[in-house]
Amino acid sequence: MFPPRNGHYIHMNDDMWADYPFPLISTPAVDRGYTDQFVRSSSKMALVHNILIRGMNAMYLQCEYITPETASDFMTFCQCWSEMLHNHHECEEAAYFPMIEKAVGVEGLAESNLDEHEAFMPGLRRFDEYVYNTPARTFSGRRVYAILESFAAALQMHLTEEIVWILSLSKYPGLDLAAIDRQHGLYVKAHSSRLRLLPYLLTNHDVTYEGGIHAGWPTGSRLRDLFLRYVCTQRHRGAWRYSACTYGGRPRKLLGIRRDKGEETAAGMAMVDLDLGTASGPTLPAKAHTKEEREPARRSCSRSPSISHMGSPSRASATMLV
Repeated sequence: MFPPRNGHYIHMNDDMWADYPFPLISTPAVDRGYTDQFVRSSSKMALVHNILIRGMNAMYLQCEYITPETASDFMTFCQCWSEMLHNHHECEEAAYFPMIEKAVGVEGLAESNLDEHEAFMPGLRRFDEYVYNTPARTFSGRRVYAILESFAAALQMHLTEEIVWILSLSKYPGLDLAAIDRQHGLYVKAHSSRLRLLPYLLTNHDVTYEGGIHAGWPTGSRLRDLFLRYVCTQRHRGAWRYSACTYGGRPRKLLGIRRDKGEETAAGMAMVDLDLGTASGPTLPAKAHTKEEREPARRSCSRSPSISHMGSPSRASATMLV
């Protein structure tokens, strides 16, 4: 019997959701409300990270139930999860982190996040190689399971710790994080596919999470929300059968789950409560990287536009906005 979820104990033969084995992150807003820019920014980031965690759990729990007939759709789901993860971290490195560093005047402030990104990249590259190049007839769920286990824990740890990092930016009272979030949001939207990334995002965002206080996120528009959920999902609708939520964003039973994990999964059922009391804030690395020392993937950070010069996306990119 697993620990309680929503006040009820769950038996192994009950319907199971994509909330384990890697725990979801509780948002700062659930306890504090959306009271200031640091809570808002960290809470929205936690929602994005939970979408990635739910997808990771959905793959982990369902992969060994996939057949050659269903493998193509499942691998499309896996590809879209990976595309969102790459997009998320590339946009952070190209826009979000550099803008924060420039605003506070501390080069290398986000270095710990960049290091954490690199920690799981070897495993993610192996994952990409498999899900993009494996024929459906030779698909092996056990292989996907093994690859996920090689980097999922490091990824989940990073996704959790980055929320604390954002909250701790409150030590810089002059930082206009809300303005940075707006510009970062434009950058992300300009690089997000309506047919793959956004349908993945919306079918793995639980609108009932934490009592439904985040239900209006991310679109903020009922009409736009309906268009993305029920029109843009049709191109790859077979893939969204493996999502954690319905088109409407409500949790649903996964098509296949592992029921032999026993106590290994029990600890993962609870959400992660952020240990904010011990957060000392972002720290400068022993030696900040110069532009010449940064690796190619990081050089894009130093070249990203500042808030004042980061205008609306180009017309070519505008067709991909939410």
